[in-house]
Amino acid sequence: MKIKISSITVSEDRMRTVEKNDKYYKLKASIERFGIIQSIGVQDGPRNTYILIFGERRLTACKELGMEKISCRILIPNRPLDAMLIEYEENQHRENFTWQEEAVALRRMYDAVLEENPGYTHKEFSSLTNVGESRLSALFRLLDFSDQYPQIWIMIHWSKADLELTRMIKGSLLEEKLKRSQAKKSLDAAMVGISIKPKGHHENCPCSKCRNHRDSIRKQVKPTGDILIYPEAMELLASLDDKSVDLCVTDPPFGIDIEDSRSMEARHHIYDNDDDKVSIMNLMERVIIGLKGKMKPGAHVYMFFAIQYYNDLTQVLLREGFTINKVPLLWVKNGGGSTAQPSYFPGNVYEPVLMAFAPGKRRKLEVLGLNNVIRCDSVHPSKKNHPLEKSINLYNEIIRRSACKGDLFIDPFSGVGNSLVAAKRLGCNVRGAEKVERYRSIGELKLMGG
Repeated sequence: MKIKISSITVSEDRMRTVEKNDKYYKLKASIERFGIIQSIGVQDGPRNTYILIFGERRLTACKELGMEKISCRILIPNRPLDAMLIEYEENQHRENFTWQEEAVALRRMYDAVLEENPGYTHKEFSSLTNVGESRLSALFRLLDFSDQYPQIWIMIHWSKADLELTRMIKGSLLEEKLKRSQAKKSLDAAMVGISIKPKGHHENCPCSKCRNHRDSIRKQVKPTGDILIYPEAMELLASLDDKSVDLCVTDPPFGIDIEDSRSMEARHHIYDNDDDKVSIMNLMERVIIGLKGKMKPGAHVYMFFAIQYYNDLTQVLLREGFTINKVPLLWVKNGGGSTAQPSYFPGNVYEPVLMAFAPGKRRKLEVLGLNNVIRCDSVHPSKKNHPLEKSINLYNEIIRRSACKGDLFIDPFSGVGNSLVAAKRLGCNVRGAEKVERYRSIGELKLMGG
C-alpha cells in the first residue's frame, strides 16, 4: 500500500545514515524513471503516523524528488528487538555495511535482549542473529576498546583490527605485570622484619593461633595498584574491605597439583594419600576463615567440591557460622560422561556444587523458581586452556541466581578467569586469584577483552 511520506518518521538512533554517493544518486535516478520497485518497511506509530524500519535511502530519494506517497509494507513487530532484527537483516544485504556499523547495531540488539532476559548468552545471541560466535565476540571487543584504542576503529577489516587490538592488549598486560611486580616488591619490603610465627611454632604451622596471626599480618599490608587477579587466594582476601563481598563462586583445587596433573579426571579421582587431603583442607580452612570476614551478611557462596571432601568442608563452614544448603546443586554435563578407566567405571556426568550463606540474615536469590540441576556443556578438551576448565555459560547459570549489577564478585581459585568473565558480563565488579602465572595471564587477557 502507499502511504504519505509526511506521515513517516525516522528515528535518530538508526544503525546507519544515508551516504549520498554515486550509488545513491543512481538509485534516485532509477526511482525518478521507474518509480519504487522495492517497498520500504514501516510500523505503526502514534497518532496515525508510521516509524521507518528499513529503506531510508529510498525514502530520502523520494522526498528529494517531491513525491507525496511511497509504497510501503506495514510490519507488526512483537517487540522493539524484532524491529531491530529486521533493520539489521536488511542492512546485511546492502553494500558497504561496515563492520563498525554492524558492531554498534549488534550491541544495541544485545542490550535489548539482556533487558528482557538478563541471562542471555553470546552463544544464544549468535544463533539469533546468524553471526558467528567468534566474530560476534571480536566485534564487541573492538567496540568496547574503541575509545581506548581509536586507531583500531578506523581500520578497514575487522579481523585485522582484532589482531592489532590483541597485540596492543598484550603490550598493556606486560605493563600491568611490571606494576604488579613492583607492588609485590613493595609488599615484601613492607613485611621485612615482621615475624609471622608465634614463639615455639614453625612458620607454616596449621594451628589456629598461627593461622590467625598470619592473616592479621596480611591484613595490615595491602598491595598497591588496581589488580584484578592476585597470585594467591589469601592475598586476594587481604586486599578486600571487611563485609564488602556480595558473591563468591569458586572451584578449589581439591587434592591435586594442577601443574603436575596430566589426567583430565584428576579432580574426581579418589585419593588415598592423606597428605593431599590435609594440605587442601588446611588451605580451604584458611580461605573460609578469610571469607567469613569479607562476605556481606547472608551473602551467597558456591563451591564445586569433590565428594570425599564433603564432610570436612561442611564442618569448617558450619564452625565458622555459615549456613549450608544440605542438598547441593548438580551440574549435569550434556553428552556422554568421561572416566579415567572406562573398562571398570561408568562415565562421570555430573559435578556437585555446595551452596552456603555467610553469617547473618540470608540474602534472597535474584532469580526465583529455578531448581538445583544445571544442564550445560563442558569445555571440549581441544579448547581447554586449563585441565579443569569450566565454561563461561556454566558460571553464568550459577552467578545469575545470586548476583546484581554492581555487586562485588570474587573467585579465590579463578583459573583462566571464566567465572570472572561471566560475572563481569552480568555487571559485577570482579576480583580473583590464581597461583599459576600462565593461567593468570590468560584470565587477565579474557577480562580485558570482556
